[in-house]
Amino acid sequence: MNTRLFVAVLLMAGSALAQVRTTITTPGPVMPPRPLSTPAPDKLQCPQGTRQVGGPGSRFEGTGCAKANGAFDGPYVVYWPGSGARQAIGQYADGLRTGKWVYFDEKGVKLYDYEFKADDYDGLHVEYWPNGQKKLEETWVRGLRQGAQRTFDPAGRLTAEVQYAAGRAVTQ
Repeated sequence: MNTRLFVAVLLMAGSALAQVRTTITTPGPVMPPRPLSTPAPDKLQCPQGTRQVGGPGSRFEGTGCAKANGAFDGPYVVYWPGSGARQAIGQYADGLRTGKWVYFDEKGVKLYDYEFKADDYDGLHVEYWPNGQKKLEETWVRGLRQGAQRTFDPAGRLTAEVQYAAGRAVTQ
């Protein structure tokens, strides 16, 4: 067999082998990969005089209602970077967190609730076990713990209680 004929046979054999591999590994037409998309932001009910800004993947990693001066005012949703899943839901008033905020892990399991007034902890704070039972419950007033702080086991049984006054433990 001369050299040219030998090279031609090898090329044909290689081409046939490549065809067989393509047939085996790609049962249908090869589709180009779809680009990853960022989830659409929640549609918020913004107060009059504000407009919805941001969204998953934005510089805020959240979406909220903003006044013309840029201060957030109204509902706000924080997203986990990358997945776009909700991380927190709450409210702003003139750029400060206010009212109840609810926080979630990346799978959507509620982690805790906080209440705010003018960006300070003010009201009930509750942490949760992954099974939904309370893990901790306490009250804050103007950024300081006040009253009973109660901790619970995963079954919801009280395990400890400490009393606070003006942010300091007064009983154990």
